[in-house]
Amino acid sequence: MKEIRLQDNALARQSVPVLCDIMGMCPYLQMMNLNRNKLDEDSVRELQAFVERIPGVTNVTRDPVKGDIRAKSGPQLRLVIALENQEPPDETDGADPLAGDDLMEDPSGPEADKFLASASGISHQTRLQGPEARGQPAGPTGYSRTTLPEQKGGLGASQSLPKIPGALPRS
Repeated sequence: MKEIRLQDNALARQSVPVLCDIMGMCPYLQMMNLNRNKLDEDSVRELQAFVERIPGVTNVTRDPVKGDIRAKSGPQLRLVIALENQEPPDETDGADPLAGDDLMEDPSGPEADKFLASASGISHQTRLQGPEARGQPAGPTGYSRTTLPEQKGGLGASQSLPKIPGALPRS
């Protein structure tokens, strides 16, 4: 991936760790467009500090007019983070977006632990069981098979089918 466009997304300070993770997962990233978001000066400094620690980056500068972060590897421009036209963050942007989120408490965890601690959750199987398990009796083909008892009825059966009341006789 060489370019990521995230302009006009109202990204604020709490988005910075995710943005750093994205940059870490894209080693060939050349351009990240974050124009017209809500990143404050501290957020931009965090992004710049992350870019400075990217292996191979030798020089990181800020454009004094646009505010873009430019990272170089030697003389070659390696990464540009476009930061033009940032809006001021909302007053609520400082709050934790997951605060009070009841979805973070998963009730299935304690229930699974209780089941596994019960007699139903205990397994005494210590060896592989099934047709390919060692030590199981093998059939003529080399595999242990479970056979069903002979079935009765079917199309070749000598019994006649029951009559359905109200059905027309066959012609």
